[in-house]
Amino acid sequence: MRAGAAYTLLYIGDSSAVPALIKAMKDEPYVRSTVAYCLGRFQDKRAVPSLIKAMKDDDEDVRRHAVCALGSIGDKSAIPVFIDTFFNDKNESVRGYSLMFLGQIGDESAVPTLMKILKIEKGKWRSSAISALVELEAKEVIPELIKDLKDENKNVRSRAAFNLCYEIIGKSALPALIKALEDKFPLVRNNAAEALIKIGDKSALPALIKALKDNNSRVRMYAAKALGNIGDRSAIKSLQVLFTKEEEYYSRISIAESLIKLDSPDKQDKMLLILNALVNGDKYLRRQAARVIGNIRDKTYVSRLLRALNDENRDIREEVAIALGKIGDKAAIKPLQKLFEKEDYIWIKILISEALIKLNAPYKKEKLDYIVKQLKCKFRNERMLAVLASGRILEKSVLPNLRYVAENDKDSSIRKKAKKVIAKLEKKYPELKQPQTKPQTQPKKK
Repeated sequence: MRAGAAYTLLYIGDSSAVPALIKAMKDEPYVRSTVAYCLGRFQDKRAVPSLIKAMKDDDEDVRRHAVCALGSIGDKSAIPVFIDTFFNDKNESVRGYSLMFLGQIGDESAVPTLMKILKIEKGKWRSSAISALVELEAKEVIPELIKDLKDENKNVRSRAAFNLCYEIIGKSALPALIKALEDKFPLVRNNAAEALIKIGDKSALPALIKALKDNNSRVRMYAAKALGNIGDRSAIKSLQVLFTKEEEYYSRISIAESLIKLDSPDKQDKMLLILNALVNGDKYLRRQAARVIGNIRDKTYVSRLLRALNDENRDIREEVAIALGKIGDKAAIKPLQKLFEKEDYIWIKILISEALIKLNAPYKKEKLDYIVKQLKCKFRNERMLAVLASGRILEKSVLPNLRYVAENDKDSSIRKKAKKVIAKLEKKYPELKQPQTKPQTQPKKK
């Protein structure tokens, strides 16, 4: 009954119930376990001391729910507890969650411990430590990932190549990734090619051209994308040969995109393929075509995108709004505003707002206010999207609200991303930089 009452309080969602739930952490094991779970869902920092204490509970279920609750709340005071738990708890599930949340909370103070775990552990614990370090974007992990690209286990190699796709990679991984394009396991080659898209270094050119002949379509597609990003026109002939042989339609569009970026003599023919996909393709092809047109950023095709703004599929409308914002043609302002007024989905309205801000529309302030409003949306994904949009538009007026989100959002990954956006804003506007000595209070409404 008492455990059921805890679930009822969680369902009601009133945070005034948190003190009563904290008090119930002294009840019998099943109740303590249930309450710990509920406190994690409330994500209220008042529960942190009692949850930390519960990490020493004799009952494994209580400890497991307590560690998950602390990870969900994301308070940095739990970091020493996670470290102690990993090294000393006897339950593997509890240890695993502790290791995972060391990365997710996003505090660099965990890096030395994670590097130590990486050095002394093998198997799943070493893999989990690497994932946490990648989550923290710790450059210290790069040599270990390069080392893992040579591991005899194909899954270790694949994970290493996948993790090198993150922002922390840098050119130090380039030789190992080029070599990984010849790996026997397709997923390793696939992940290596994807990482090379982001690096965009000309020294990878010969290996990527060779990878265009790979027997795996995704490897060929990523190699073609990487060549388009590198921008060396010597790849045109090889891409044209691949285009004539390629049977996979999605790959053909990616190859066409690269040829257009490289200013291939047949780029108009390739553009017709993409425009046809935008109109006549299935929902996945239409979305891919809209994305490609946005990447090309040619105003010639804005009228085609405007027609697609009314697509029945919400994912295509989303992609078209992003593309129009990238291209920057003011002819899109009125159609985007019209779509904003009738659109039902919050995340699409956020992306439309972002596009209109980039276009310096007359409704710019109104759309900035909308994005700021969504920073406090009850839905986690919409809050994250509002933070990401703030990072792309980099308008100084969003800074006070971002500072509040960085300290007070219930989701640790949103707080972490908000801090990154704040750093970008402060770099752009040095006069706005200020020391953070205490948690921000809720900005007052004007």
